[in-house]
Amino acid sequence: PGDRGVPTARPALQPLLLLVLLPLLLPLLGAPRGVGAGAPAELRVRVRLPDGQVTEESLQADSDADSISLELRKPDGTLVSFTADFKKDVKIFRALILGELEKGQSQFQALCFVTRLQHNEIIPSEAMAKLRQKNPRAVRQAEEVRGLEQLHMDVAVNFSQGGLLSPHLHNVCAEAADAIYTRQEDVRFWLEQGRSGEGPRADRLFDVHLQRSV
Repeated sequence: PGDRGVPTARPALQPLLLLVLLPLLLPLLGAPRGVGAGAPAELRVRVRLPDGQVTEESLQADSDADSISLELRKPDGTLVSFTADFKKDVKIFRALILGELEKGQSQFQALCFVTRLQHNEIIPSEAMAKLRQKNPRAVRQAEEVRGLEQLHMDVAVNFSQGGLLSPHLHNVCAEAADAIYTRQEDVRFWLEQGRSGEGPRADRLFDVHLQRSV
């Protein structure tokens, strides 16, 4: 009684894991000419989802900030975004899930998930900034289908201190200020690296009291 339940990442991250299409789609794109060093680049790619439906992905790369982002809208209206911050080795997933107004729900529910970005996990921002589409009307399809990855996130992240993890967190997770979660193993790593700041700021970054055993 009185214990705040924190959702695990299992139900919320399943649609987000469609983002594994990103590294698989990039080999289908050609390198452009005349792209200046450090200039932000954007691509809009039509992709076929595993269920056969077609959607559009927006991919952006900023080599100056050393980050990339991807956004797609699922057929059910869910807006999924992914940001990779190579400077901080952090990746951020956000889902905006449409609510059912007739049931008294809010217009949408926002959830954010933050975890470590492993080295060589995704194409570098400099390489992505040089990509372009040879045929914008073509529907791309992954040559390889990867299995779903289940992540359990049961530690809340304090939005006001989230910039200690990544400067992108405040913009990406603004709608999910009260629903930002990470994994216990990520918390341990960041604490060891001193990424949570010093003094009282470190205590306010993670709410470890919200952990729940499953």
